[in-house]
Amino acid sequence: MGDTKDGRDKQARDEVRRDIERATREELARFHETEPPRELDDALEELEYPAPADRVVEAAGEYDVQTEDDAIPVAEVVEESVRDEYESPEDARQKLRRPSVAASLRRLDAVSEETGLREEFRQRRDVYKKTFRSLENVDADDEDEGIAFITAWIVEEMRDRERLPSSRNTRQRATKFCRNNGYEIRDDSWLGA
Repeated sequence: MGDTKDGRDKQARDEVRRDIERATREELARFHETEPPRELDDALEELEYPAPADRVVEAAGEYDVQTEDDAIPVAEVVEESVRDEYESPEDARQKLRRPSVAASLRRLDAVSEETGLREEFRQRRDVYKKTFRSLENVDADDEDEGIAFITAWIVEEMRDRERLPSSRNTRQRATKFCRNNGYEIRDDSWLGA
């Protein structure tokens, strides 16, 4: 269509339609994210920011964050995270919407119980947590895909091979995931070592 009023109107309608479709796709991609309970949201708003993690835990009280599989206490989500401080209420809410590290550790604990590998998991839990925290720190990976990928791999190893991967293999797999997806890793980080 040429540069006519009808052509410009059609372009404007098409742009609005594309914006609506894009917003719908984004909403569908994020539908699994949880919102903190309203009382928790109010408690987060009342804190003075930047707020240390222990103040967020204190303000959170006994609230839980709902995941697809479980309800995780806010205190556990904050404690398992790499974050020491939150810059704003929105920063704290964002972390509570995606309790990736805590949820992954809980899932691995449950599968280790199922597979009879609980003792070995308890011995390696801190190393897995360190790897998950390093993946959480990868700036380009906003959706914590790396944590989900490594968790699924460890679960597969436990169920199919009846063993837990070593800390070295886990770190190498996480590093490879980041590099394959174009996520930059610093040489002085846990994953870059």
